[in-house]
Amino acid sequence: MATQQNPKRRSFNWEEITLLLFFISLPFLYNDNGVDPSLIPRQIGVAVLICILGCWLFWQQQKEVITITLIPIALTLMVLVYAVSCLQAINTIESLYIVLKIGLFACVGWVMYVLTKRNILTLRLLSLMVSFAGMITTMLAIGNMMMLENRGVRIFDADNMYKVNATFGHKNLLSSFLFLCLPMLVVQFAITTKYLWKIILGIAGIAAIGVLLLLQTRAVILALIICGIAVLVLLVSGFSNHLTRLQKRISVVLILSGFICSVCFFYAYREKLTLLTRTESFKERKNLWDNTWQMISEHPITGVGAANWQIHMPKYGMQKFYEVNYTISEGLTNFQRPHNDFLWVWAETGIVGFLLYVFIFTATLVYTYKLLKQEEKLFLKIGYAMLFLQVLGFIVISAVDFPLERIEHPTLMLMTIGFIAANHDAIQKWKGLRLKRWVWLVVAGIALLSLNVCTQRWRSELQLRKMYKAHAAGNWQKLTVEGTKAQTSYFNMDYYSIPIQWYVGVGYFMQDNLVAAKQSFEVAYQLHPFQVHVLNNYGTCYEKEGNHGKAIELLEESHRLSPTFSDGIINLSGAYFNAGRYDDAYRTITQFKYDEQNDRFKTFALAIIKVKLEKVIVAEKITPFATYLKRIVSNDQFILKAYQLAQGEGEMLLEWLRKQQY
Repeated sequence: MATQQNPKRRSFNWEEITLLLFFISLPFLYNDNGVDPSLIPRQIGVAVLICILGCWLFWQQQKEVITITLIPIALTLMVLVYAVSCLQAINTIESLYIVLKIGLFACVGWVMYVLTKRNILTLRLLSLMVSFAGMITTMLAIGNMMMLENRGVRIFDADNMYKVNATFGHKNLLSSFLFLCLPMLVVQFAITTKYLWKIILGIAGIAAIGVLLLLQTRAVILALIICGIAVLVLLVSGFSNHLTRLQKRISVVLILSGFICSVCFFYAYREKLTLLTRTESFKERKNLWDNTWQMISEHPITGVGAANWQIHMPKYGMQKFYEVNYTISEGLTNFQRPHNDFLWVWAETGIVGFLLYVFIFTATLVYTYKLLKQEEKLFLKIGYAMLFLQVLGFIVISAVDFPLERIEHPTLMLMTIGFIAANHDAIQKWKGLRLKRWVWLVVAGIALLSLNVCTQRWRSELQLRKMYKAHAAGNWQKLTVEGTKAQTSYFNMDYYSIPIQWYVGVGYFMQDNLVAAKQSFEVAYQLHPFQVHVLNNYGTCYEKEGNHGKAIELLEESHRLSPTFSDGIINLSGAYFNAGRYDDAYRTITQFKYDEQNDRFKTFALAIIKVKLEKVIVAEKITPFATYLKRIVSNDQFILKAYQLAQGEGEMLLEWLRKQQY
């Protein structure tokens, strides 16, 4: 039976050593030459691991009969649902990449399921390799904090804590991964009989909790609180035969004491721990979820396609983000995920994908609790309790963050899911589907394909760095060259949800090659028809050609998505003006927030406002207001000052001028 494991076993075979080495090296799979220093390197690492284990399982499975049941089948169906969702996708290249990524995750679950059935992946091994990863991550985080402090960066000041990310790209990702490792430290502490190792594990656990508190990631803090409550429930319901009443009371007192100490710590240092009290991210997430729910409501059954949430999200309006972060409404900051993995899966794959995703986690929690209740050995009981908390915590974090987007978080979780499913099936002795030997060739093939695609995308990432530098430096010729090299049949949109052809188009546009620029912007528009900069630049090309109708159509869409987008306001008002729609031009340009440093705005505003004033003069003829306007219509400085004052008082320019004539 897979659950009958000996905690004193110390020898390792090569499969176990492979898994150990993978997890020990996982935090070091990092290369800052790419745009995302950890995503592709870690996916390559997982692909290599699965390729090796898949080939080995093909070689080993001769006449052995291995069956699979609900969770492995659900993982397979999840991949199929993602694959079908590609039919709805606007950007199929990104969609197919995500399908391959989800396929790789499913392979992790399958391989770990079978390794557990073969008694290779045991609780001892699982907790040991994750504990090593957790300890290494803790040391990297502490080292990162010390390095920043030595450089004069006060990590508790303002947003400086966000600079603490070790090798995880973002402090929230670092914090959530460390949280997932924490239960395994407890499992190892319960399993080992070596006092020195217990001391090391105890110190590592305390250090990890300290790091989590300092990082102030609210998703993780929420997970800690909910898991703390779950521990109290498990103590009462799951350990009734192993703990005396006194031991239960002591455990409850310790947990409550830890909670009280944490509250006191945060209260005492509340002036330093300001990230927990900020409200901007709450409003931002609310707006994201609102847009996502509108997307789900419009595509509840089929979804919008894998990797296409980022394309459709702006369609439902960006203006709501203006007060939270103006760079979002300006199109300078773009989201790749809704900070809720459950809504993300539903939005992209439809209701079937959502139900499968919920089922996988719900079934895992139920299975884990059953194993906990049925187990007689205390160390295994503690192990299942910690696995329950790990899965529960992942669900909580997934509800307010995006661990599914990464590699290390889903890989760790699917190892746990595969382990739990195999142990549960071994106890239940359910009849499942017989696993054919050729399946492992498919698993190895998915891993090899993932390896190839990731290698190609990594090459594009290296080109992206060069492209970004050329864009920042205004080297337009190099921008077109590097951008063209970056786009391949594996990669056509950067990690900011902007098509690479948009950058190429900007390069051509700034070199006055309007034909090539328009062609590039058209490709970018086909890939992302709701990106305000793409719409703005594509429309501008039509305007320069004299096609005012098509230009206005594109620029109006950009303005609808983000009414405060500054370049969009200027270009739309200019297109209206050139088309002879002077009232529309005036109405649009007066929405622009006055900017003394923006000469282009002042040029457009003066031309449009003067035409508007001339029309009023002609219409009113000899009225006092017409006479007043005749005196000021040629005074550029006065008009701009009047524009600024009227806007400051929340009035339209003409109404404000009427008051000033007396």
